[in-house]
Amino acid sequence: MKRANINVRFSSSDHTTIYDSFCAACNWFEQYGFELARTRLRKYERIIAELANHQRAGTLTTADFQHTFSQQANAYGEVSEILRIHKGLASLYESALRDRLEKILSGKDGRPSTHEFDPARDTAFELLMASRLHAVGYAIDFSNDADLLITIDGNALFVECKRLKSTSCIQKRIRKGLKQLRRRYDQPVAKNKGKGILALSISDLENPQHQLLVSATPHTMSEYAGNINYHFVKEHERIWHNGSDKRTIGVLVEFSTVGIINNPHMLTTCTEIGINNCCPIDSVDWELLLKLSKEMARAAI
Repeated sequence: MKRANINVRFSSSDHTTIYDSFCAACNWFEQYGFELARTRLRKYERIIAELANHQRAGTLTTADFQHTFSQQANAYGEVSEILRIHKGLASLYESALRDRLEKILSGKDGRPSTHEFDPARDTAFELLMASRLHAVGYAIDFSNDADLLITIDGNALFVECKRLKSTSCIQKRIRKGLKQLRRRYDQPVAKNKGKGILALSISDLENPQHQLLVSATPHTMSEYAGNINYHFVKEHERIWHNGSDKRTIGVLVEFSTVGIINNPHMLTTCTEIGINNCCPIDSVDWELLLKLSKEMARAAI
């Protein structure tokens, strides 16, 4: 099977820009009626504010910070995720989305271990996918049994999202997602034209200790992240190629990390996303998958 890449994404902004954007995202949560004072988002806001204040004062290299570098790196990773969700969904206001935002806020500070139940980050991955799709014009049905449902070219497209955290559960989790998709295709809303995509996050699987990725340049960081995705797909694609319904047209794989670029020196985030097709090349489903890939790449989320 030919592999269709979406993009290799490197993003960086100065501390003040990130702080301003995060404040806007926090206001969005508050518009839904959430009180953020006791959530981890407020703590992250204080960490980013401290960095932004020192940047404005020109004291970033000499400051005696209240928060450790580890806390700053963790905040950057979490804030980056919230900003990407906000970027594509900020114009929405509906009860089904509110329920999912509430789950995100329930998460504890710091990334949980790979053995912990973590519905907050599971839901965040679902909303990252929703953000990409909504940003390019697709209406999202959050009320369906599927994690996400959109309509594309007259077809109901179901999306099931799985965060992979343990090597021992990779096959089990992938097969569960494929099985869930098969059940979705029989729903009346599909009208015998249902299709599906399985979305996998491998960030915790490939970096369980959430260590910083240190690279010389943005290019070498992107290249390293891209290789992680490539080798994961090559090692595990047989699971979805051998076990998927023909209506499952592809599998999306995402790896995201916080890192340090040495030249120029900066704390940043890098996200690599790729799609591996389950459908035959040059088929109608292949064209649909390519269209969706290009649109999500354009969203840059």
